[in-house]
Amino acid sequence: MKHLYPFKIKLLCLIVIAEISIIQSSAQPSVNALLETNQVSAMIQNRGDMFWDLAAFAKYEVPKGTGKTPLFASGLWLGGTTAGNNLHLAAVTYRTGTGSDYFTGPLDTINGTTDSITAINYNQIWTMTSSEVEAFRTDWNNGGTLSVSPAILNWPAQGSGNFTHNLAPFVDLDGNGVYNPATGGDYPLIRGDVMVYWIFNDYLAPHRQTGGTPLQVEVHASAYGFNCPTVNDSLKIMNFTTFYHYDIINRSNNTYSNFKMGVFMDPDLGNGKDDKIGCLPEQNFGFCYNGDDMDSTGQGNTYGAHPPILSTVILDGPLATPNDGQDNNNNGQTDEAGEKCLMTNFQYFNSFAGSDPITTDPISPVEYYYYLNSKWKDNTSVLDCNNNPTKFSYPGNPGENPPCVDTISTDVRMVLCSGGISFTPNQSIPLDYAIVYSRNATADYGTPEYFQQAIDDVDDVQNWYKAGYFSDCSSSTNAINELSNSSNQLRIFPNPTSYSSTLEFTSPYTQKGTITVRDIMGRTILNQTFQALKGNNRLPLNVGKSGIFFVSVGVGEWKGVGKVVVE
Repeated sequence: MKHLYPFKIKLLCLIVIAEISIIQSSAQPSVNALLETNQVSAMIQNRGDMFWDLAAFAKYEVPKGTGKTPLFASGLWLGGTTAGNNLHLAAVTYRTGTGSDYFTGPLDTINGTTDSITAINYNQIWTMTSSEVEAFRTDWNNGGTLSVSPAILNWPAQGSGNFTHNLAPFVDLDGNGVYNPATGGDYPLIRGDVMVYWIFNDYLAPHRQTGGTPLQVEVHASAYGFNCPTVNDSLKIMNFTTFYHYDIINRSNNTYSNFKMGVFMDPDLGNGKDDKIGCLPEQNFGFCYNGDDMDSTGQGNTYGAHPPILSTVILDGPLATPNDGQDNNNNGQTDEAGEKCLMTNFQYFNSFAGSDPITTDPISPVEYYYYLNSKWKDNTSVLDCNNNPTKFSYPGNPGENPPCVDTISTDVRMVLCSGGISFTPNQSIPLDYAIVYSRNATADYGTPEYFQQAIDDVDDVQNWYKAGYFSDCSSSTNAINELSNSSNQLRIFPNPTSYSSTLEFTSPYTQKGTITVRDIMGRTILNQTFQALKGNNRLPLNVGKSGIFFVSVGVGEWKGVGKVVVE
């Protein structure tokens, strides 16, 4: 037995060395994956930042295969204060200093801690496609004759020990609460045609990017996209859009006041030295556009004539604080029931030499937090063109002579902020956004029509998201076409409903028909037959659970489709 001691000592030393290496330098080997389901190729990193190679090259390419890049880097910013106005903050731009504020893996649900072994085990990015999921489901339904793919077997659905048993989303087909695809038919629950998933926290080691005091948060992150080659013209934008979802969980014992989330963007629109920015608060998005009608020569990564516009739109966020007197979703109303925090602030800052020092890259934790709250680095308010404090820098369509427009073409960064809430222990809050690439090859630069393309594209993306089209594009496209073609043929009332509804339709046939109900992920949750009468028909509908559902009724060659919301 004594011969085992040197081995044990060596193993212990290796573990200690790994722990010290991570804690001292934050130098975890970085892992990345490409999200490239449509006309976008986006490099995802797993330490809170994305879209660059951690050296000098942009890795958000649109259109895919052209070498042209409208975006250099992005990162997640989080900040809030505790009693005594003590600031806790995590953020990342370019991993300046000696590392990042974020580390891979979840946190212990009991004490909110983690270790280097957990960080190493979760130093991954998991990729799943709708075709892989569908192949597994088909095989399972046919008796499960094929072996389960490693991608589905290794889906990080659940942690072990004190780590949460709710990590990557999955369908618990056998209802036993355990992810077991090989024996129970469970499978990953994904959005889009391709989704990548990763987990990180801000608590393993000191914050080397900002020097901020950790928040002790755990983040479940995913990025996804749709490949829609046959979609109608008004929705072609889905092929030039990528989506992002965060679940941010407070594993500390602290309640954070004025908790803010920020999506940091460094949009280098081809040539990144001649960009301008703006926002449309009423649509909850910020955008970057070229400073003139030519983006360099069009060679290399630049776009040349008719340069594109890159927009970032906040799609969902946490519930707003009740009765806070703020219009948190920018719909012209304050304190309405169920109000969400969407784009509550839009801030920019500069990188070029000669800029006012209070408007340049943040360095200290409080400077990051000031930017999350539309303040400059000296805590003075951002002013509009009338010298009034504003939460939104350069709002309005630049082609329609808004009251305040960006006048300097330069390398500019921006932060879209959401929140201003109380973030309590064990609370989980969402943040959803999309990056939208718009290009009008016929409109003259600077005209209302030139910018209207981006506005219309963002509107289409928002409608897609609000309708709950998260399944693969073929299912989503069919649902859109069916709804648009036959929405007047099938009535569902009451709608929304808290329990049951009535289906009303006129059938041209007297024969057996079918009722099919699908959820927003395309899963069939109800399939039943009925005897149709020629003429007017009324049938009860009881979905049995809450959510958004698509209802299809078929009788012979006739088909009617509708949507019901069960609260």
